[in-house]
This record gives sequence, C-alpha cells and structure tokens, in this order.
Amino acid sequence: MIKSIVLYIVFIFSLHQIHAQGIQFATTDLATALDLARQQNKLVFVDVYTDWCAPCKKMEKTIFPQAKVGQLYNENFISCRVNGEKDKGPDIVKKYRVGAYPTFLFINPEGELVAKGSGYEESADPFLELGRSAIRKKAMNFSFSRMKHNYEKNKNNKQFLAAYIEALDSLELKEDVVPLLDQYCKMITTPSGADYNFLLKHVFRANSAAFDILLNNQADAYQYFNKDSLFPDNKSTRQFLFESKLNNTIIETIMDAISTRDEQKFRQAIFKDRKIDHQNPKYPLTVFSFSAQFYTTMKDTMSLLQLLHRFSDTLLPAILPRASSLDSLYTMQVQEPGWKGTYIFYLANTMDNAADKYLLNSRKKSDFQRALTLSNQVLRLAPGKPMFINTSARAYYLLNEKERAIQLQKQAVKLSEDIPSLHNKFMSQLADMQAGKRII
Repeated sequence: MIKSIVLYIVFIFSLHQIHAQGIQFATTDLATALDLARQQNKLVFVDVYTDWCAPCKKMEKTIFPQAKVGQLYNENFISCRVNGEKDKGPDIVKKYRVGAYPTFLFINPEGELVAKGSGYEESADPFLELGRSAIRKKAMNFSFSRMKHNYEKNKNNKQFLAAYIEALDSLELKEDVVPLLDQYCKMITTPSGADYNFLLKHVFRANSAAFDILLNNQADAYQYFNKDSLFPDNKSTRQFLFESKLNNTIIETIMDAISTRDEQKFRQAIFKDRKIDHQNPKYPLTVFSFSAQFYTTMKDTMSLLQLLHRFSDTLLPAILPRASSLDSLYTMQVQEPGWKGTYIFYLANTMDNAADKYLLNSRKKSDFQRALTLSNQVLRLAPGKPMFINTSARAYYLLNEKERAIQLQKQAVKLSEDIPSLHNKFMSQLADMQAGKRII
C-alpha cells in the first residue's frame, strides 16, 4: 500500500515536471505524429518555423516553456515541430497553405486541418485559446471535408454558409472564403445588423459583393458595428476600428494586385477607397506607400513620378502644418499607452521613402531637389536617424554638392555602427562618394 502511494506521488511529481517544462515535442516527423495521435485519440499540434524567424524563436523561448501551456498541450495534443524550409517542411507548407512564420497547425489523425493560427504575442493567452478552440472542434467532431462535401446541397442555406465561412476563416483559408461570401450576399435583400457584422468580420477583398454592401451602406454598417464582438479587448475607438476594417480591406486588395501584377484590381481598389470617409490620419500615407510599391513593381516610372509629385505637392502641404495635432489625434484613436510620436515617425518614414524613390527613378535635377526638400523636412521631424541622413546625403551628392554629401554620409556611417548591414552599405557609398563614382 505504502509502495503504491509512493509510486503515485512519484508519478504525479513526474507529470508536474513534464508540465513545468512546457510543451513536449514528440517528433519532427508529421507522419510519426499522426500515428501517435491515432493511437491516443488526439490531435496533432504542429509548430511550423524557420531558422531565420525571430517570432518563432520568441515562441520557443517564452511561450512554449510555460507550465500552463505545457499542461494544455501535452494533455490534448501530440506536438510536432517542422522546419518549413527543410526535409518534408516545404510539402507541409504547401499542403496546409502556410503563409507566415510561425504557423500553428492542428491536424486530426486523418491529416485534416482542424484549426490554424500564426504569429507571436507577448502573452500566452491567445495561444492557449487557439489550443482550446482546436479541442472544442475535436469534441464537435468538426470536419472541413464533410462541410465541403455538403456545400452543393446547402449553398442556399444561409446558416450553413455562415458556419462554412467561419470554419474556412478560422483555418486562414481566405481565398476559399471569397466565393462563399459572394454566395452569402446573394441571399441578402435588406442587410441586418448581424449581416453587417458578419461581412465586416470576413471580408478581405475590395473587389467583392460583401465589400460593396459595406461601402454603399457605411452609416448603417457603423450603426450596427459590434466593436466588442469583432475586436475583443481592443481599446481603440469604435470609429477607428470600423474604418480600419474597411481600410485594411483596401490595402489587402492592393497587396494582392501587387503580387499578381493586376492593374484592374489596383484601380478598382483605389476607386473604392475614395468612397470611404477617412478619419485615420495614418491611412493616406499607407495608401500612398502601397500605390508607389505597385507602380514600382509594374515598372511604370511615369505613373510613379506622377504619384510622387502629388504626394509632395498636394498631400504633404496639407499634412505637415498639422503633424503634431494629427499625432495627438492618432494617439487618441488608438488609445494605447506609448503611442505618442508614432504618427510623426510614420510620416517621416513615408516621406523618406518618397525621397528615395525620386533618387532611384529619376534623372532630373528638379526631382533630386524635390527629394532633398523632402529629406530636409524628414530630418526636422525625426533627427539623428542614419537612414534619413543617408537619403539627404545621396540627394546632395546627385545635386553635385559633394562636400556636404560626404559630411552627412560620414554621420550616417557613424550612427549606423550598431546595425552591421546598414553600416557596411553606408561605408561603401561613402567610398564611392569620395572617389567621385556613381551612387544609387
């Protein structure tokens, strides 16, 4: 009897030690993990990482070792770590559509994706909730393949579509959501408050029926907008969060247009963007930056320079005199401590990127002068930043004020000593300036 009690105590102590050590990764081979999951009636948790991914290393160092994380994951999952760039990792990345690192996959023993998440946060709570969500789906006998099989006979069933869309979105299968959301919109005659919130939650393409409903009914959509449901625990203002959802949809569409080199999609996004009542002072700068990226990708230098001219001649004169008040407005909208100055630095960084694009894409002295004007304004907003000083130095050099350029470049070199990649680049440019060579 005493021996049994002692063994039981040792067992409990050992179990506690395992939990205290955090997640116990059983294998780096998914097939092995699936076999173990089948034997133990568990799901497989897969941490997909890369060697170069800083957030992956933070998860490994600060979240995975926590006792409460180990307790939940060790009891409910067979855990597996997979390098997305080595061995069978690329096949897993392709099969489960891994688009960022780290990505967390929850897979049933049949190899079917049940839940999915990504990214690093300081608190373990979101990661724990992701695990609990997977456990709940297992308990409900969730099957994505079954929903897919039943789609045709249920595609006119609004409740089924809503559940299917929720499932796809939770698995980060956004592209599969688009046609289903369009189908959902066909069943809407007069949108209800629930419809508006559902569309706001799942829309991510501006060229869609869902976005058109929101765009054409902004006042009604805002009236019914449930901030606490769509953005739990977010302290930002209701107006800021509502507009952010519309703005982010525009930006995601522009990013998609950049990756697919789709000019029609880009122009549609810009056209629809003009119908949004923008209150976020940061957003026009974001649209400008992504538009510049689009024209750069398309190698449309003429349109890029026209965009730069509008930015420096029209947008900036309206913004710069109000920069401090806009910074205060943005800080108030976000309602998070420590955000004061964020808008100012974002503005400075956007202006520096514009100056850099002038230097890289034009051969006109007038454009070099525009770049220098922008750069001088940047240095007044955010002095002492080596990247910004380097842009100013290059502008002076291209305007044949070489002594001034070299003086500034030496400052950029000195200030970048703690950033090896920048330091080496700036040293090389300084040598070229001193030798009178062409720089870029």
